[in-house]
Amino acid sequence: LLAGAVLVVLTLFGNGDGFAFRHHWLVKQLLHDALSQGLHLVFVLLGVNVLFPLPVIGAMPRAQRLAWLLMSLLCALAISLLKHQSRVSCPWNFAEFGGSAHELAHLSLAAWRGWGDGGPGHCFPAGHVTNAFALVGGTFALRALSMRASRLWLASVCVIGFVLGVTQLLRGAHFPSHS
Repeated sequence: LLAGAVLVVLTLFGNGDGFAFRHHWLVKQLLHDALSQGLHLVFVLLGVNVLFPLPVIGAMPRAQRLAWLLMSLLCALAISLLKHQSRVSCPWNFAEFGGSAHELAHLSLAAWRGWGDGGPGHCFPAGHVTNAFALVGGTFALRALSMRASRLWLASVCVIGFVLGVTQLLRGAHFPSHS
């Protein structure tokens, strides 16, 4: 059974019948789907930027633009690999919210040794949220060009990551700690 502060937070948005915002159009389509597609676009733009420098960051050497892209992609790949191996299920899969999963600490060895929680797993870490945070490296890449651009990039990434994290919490897709 889920316990403590996590259960208190989750019961603000869900109950035995599930999570009211799981399929809500505003939360699902706008805050989740559209922001996720926007993240994909940022990764594509970083790739284009390697070959054809974008006006804002054109003064950055190609090698640095490539390093920025590769580090962001490696972070996203690592997140995906972790998620694929995880046996931790999403909140909407837990018995307290109409599913069949039971508590399993996602940082315990049990979660990584094939012992599941009774649900489908593959929920930790939160993919879209952590992919947003995979872009934080741009802060350091931009620092040499402009501290203002660097700070703006960091603030943007943090806001997008935070919004995606709250969105997934509202939908019952992730525990707060997954973000």
